[in-house]
Amino acid sequence: MPYVGRTPSAVPVTADDIPANSIDASKIIDGAIAVADVADNAITEAKIADAAVVSLKSGRKNLIINGGFDVWQRGTSTTSVGANYYTVDRVWTYNPGANTIQQSSSVPSGEGFIYSLNATTSISALGVAVELPATGKTMLKANTDYTLSFWAKSDVAATIGVHHRYRDAKASGTNNVDIDTQSTASITTSWARHTTTFNTGSTVPAATSKIIDIELSVSSLSNSYITGVQLELGSVATDFEHRSFGEELALCQRYYQQVERTRGSGNRDAGINVCAFSHALKVEMRTTPTMSFIAQGSDYNYTNNVFENVTSTSVAALINITTADSYWYYNHGYKADAEL
Repeated sequence: MPYVGRTPSAVPVTADDIPANSIDASKIIDGAIAVADVADNAITEAKIADAAVVSLKSGRKNLIINGGFDVWQRGTSTTSVGANYYTVDRVWTYNPGANTIQQSSSVPSGEGFIYSLNATTSISALGVAVELPATGKTMLKANTDYTLSFWAKSDVAATIGVHHRYRDAKASGTNNVDIDTQSTASITTSWARHTTTFNTGSTVPAATSKIIDIELSVSSLSNSYITGVQLELGSVATDFEHRSFGEELALCQRYYQQVERTRGSGNRDAGINVCAFSHALKVEMRTTPTMSFIAQGSDYNYTNNVFENVTSTSVAALINITTADSYWYYNHGYKADAEL
């Protein structure tokens, strides 16, 4: 058979000598192309297909705060679960029939998680929701794809429903807007990752909307586990973004923080029973918080307590003590709540 290619010469092969689409990935030996072989600026964003990059995104990609359930400022277990009750930070329940919400060390193997949320219930369903701020529409872009992913398991086969909704209140808000229709996933007794993609469409929430909640409603269960909740831009679920505990805690403390025990002292002067103290907040909160006390120890003995000069950046409190002592050395704790 006669030679049909280019006449051999000392001229190097150029791109014009290679038919279009004649070289695909299967024809390139692993390791044949090194970084040094690629000219600077030869690969541009326009030359990379959307589906070709599945685990690289710039900046912070997970819109959910505390999606790995690392921070539990309110405690690691509660049986006082009512409607709209916060449990692990940035997560609230919306089914009051659950018996116990608690921290669990059962996690997917090899994924870097430390804790999961474990719900034990005697009813037929349980709902928990992670949330995002939704002032107007500043968190999600219109007509844009977002992907939600999470890990879940149950001690019995169950269905988990996933819903995305704008709300002006957690419970029965008057301006709730569904972003999409509810999707479902089947969970089993083994840890598995589930993903769902939705498009925000052109629906614009009411100006009063302040929450975007991601609702995970599990049916037909008695013991379930959830962790690794991630919401990210695009139609591809990437690996969960693990932030440092310090960063995650500071993000949570913008919405809620508490001091378990501090000390204050005061003197009884001219019959005025006053013990005054002040503390700086741990981080600046998203708005001026609502303050309340935590009763701790036998020294907790006061009435008519008030918080004064409270702002989102600092807090000062004045306490009126009811005791006959002329001097008080006294333990207390407080909560600062700026939840949506």
